[in-house]
Amino acid sequence: MGRIKNLFDTKTKKFIAGTICIIILFGIVGGIYAFSTTSHKLLLLKEKEITIEYGKKISSDIKEYLDTSKLSESEKNDILKNTKIKTNIKNEILTSTNEDGTTTEKDAGYAKIGKYLITLTYKDETANINVTVKDSTAPELLVPEQVEIVQGTDLATYDFKSLMTASDLSELSDYTIDYSQIDINTPGEYMAKCSVQDKSENKTEKEFKVIIVSQPAVDDNTEVVTEIQTDPTTGQKKTVVTTRPKTNTNSSSGSNKNSGSNNTNNSSSSNNSNSGNNSSNNSGNTNNGNNSNNNNNTNTGGGNNSSDSGNSSGGSGGSIQIVVKYTCNDHGGEYDSYEELIAAGHGSCSGWTEYGSLDHVPW
Repeated sequence: MGRIKNLFDTKTKKFIAGTICIIILFGIVGGIYAFSTTSHKLLLLKEKEITIEYGKKISSDIKEYLDTSKLSESEKNDILKNTKIKTNIKNEILTSTNEDGTTTEKDAGYAKIGKYLITLTYKDETANINVTVKDSTAPELLVPEQVEIVQGTDLATYDFKSLMTASDLSELSDYTIDYSQIDINTPGEYMAKCSVQDKSENKTEKEFKVIIVSQPAVDDNTEVVTEIQTDPTTGQKKTVVTTRPKTNTNSSSGSNKNSGSNNTNNSSSSNNSNSGNNSSNNSGNTNNGNNSNNNNNTNTGGGNNSSDSGNSSGGSGGSIQIVVKYTCNDHGGEYDSYEELIAAGHGSCSGWTEYGSLDHVPW
């Protein structure tokens, strides 16, 4: 019995010893493999997922994505030199219209909104970075300093939008104007709101002051106008209600018509040449009066003075009058009145020019 017991004890010891050796061997092999694997993992990323704001350029510099802090100097230099970068990023294309009507396309330099993949490759190693481009920036909106409106004006037809300026990289919606707090029939100061949003639904809303003013007193020779003033530094606009003399007054007849027995035309030639002592400065016209004081007036009466600006009296077969025209400094065009120019959409332009031209009007 003792020999059998010793035999089993010997076998047990051998089994245990063998098992321990196998475990140690696997541990050594695993450690070597782990060390070998770690030593070859050189493409270490700073981040596996990044988010870029729309309008920002996505870098193609691999140093922006790799963590080289745990590498030796030689490993770092080799990786930075030999790592290849590949991406499926698509940039926005900007289209502009030329003066001749053709279009020109230009790379915007920043990616379209969406999801992309950047792949880095070094020898047999590969690392992927997920990139998301999103638009979270609200539009920039510039509202007027103040808007003066005449009492009783129909706010539904008032052109608030021409006084607003908005910008954004994305396509913008139309302006939304909230004037619900304004009592158009009661003079005073009120607040209105303007809002605009881009196609990513980023929204900007701002308030602006609206002043309701009483209808200014005018006569037959004056009119009420709304002037748009723009701050040259900030570009901010404001409107001011004021009055000005009417510029389209015809006075070839009525109170401005010269009368008297001496106001007869002594000329029968086509250039209205008259037999008088003095001549006016109007091209092609000679005045037989003694003192013509205004180049915009034509006086044919002997011994009478002409002083009505922009009007004419007398003449063979009719009268010569000044016809006032308006033109936009930015877009040109010719309009019969300031209101017509504004109605044509030039209210937000940099300025306009008022000028006169001679026109022959038959009696």
